[in-house]
Amino acid sequence: MSPDHLYFAYGSNLSVEQMRGRCPDSSPWRTAYLPAHRLAFGNVSAYRGGGVATILPDEGQNTQGLIYSLSDDDLAQLDRWEAYPQKYDRLRAQVFDAQGRSHAAWTYRLNDYYPNAPSTEYLGIIKSGYIAHGLGLDALMAALERLNEENNGQTGV
Repeated sequence: MSPDHLYFAYGSNLSVEQMRGRCPDSSPWRTAYLPAHRLAFGNVSAYRGGGVATILPDEGQNTQGLIYSLSDDDLAQLDRWEAYPQKYDRLRAQVFDAQGRSHAAWTYRLNDYYPNAPSTEYLGIIKSGYIAHGLGLDALMAALERLNEENNGQTGV
């Protein structure tokens, strides 16, 4: 049976446990990357206590993540969790797996981005997801370094 939807996660939804709580029918499928985009942190989430993950266009970068299969109900639930369309926009993206195969997947991007540091707890969830799925931490560390530069050394964490 094929999934109703593919979803590309790059932030805290890399946590399979978190996704199971949000989207009970979801199933992690494979790691992938989104070309010409970079990971960033911005805006404010009262729930997360700081900035949240997003993607920004950047021709020289790729964003690593995980593809999930989702049911229609899962996608509707995820829209609510991501505050779509008020806080995040949901967009269709072409992501590529380790074998170079292209997959059309939904993903989310912050509306009206401004840089803001994530909380230590939120960052820990994302870092754990990167490690659990064998994703290198370079892009995550680069996002934090850029954030530090954008905030003139004020991390906000």
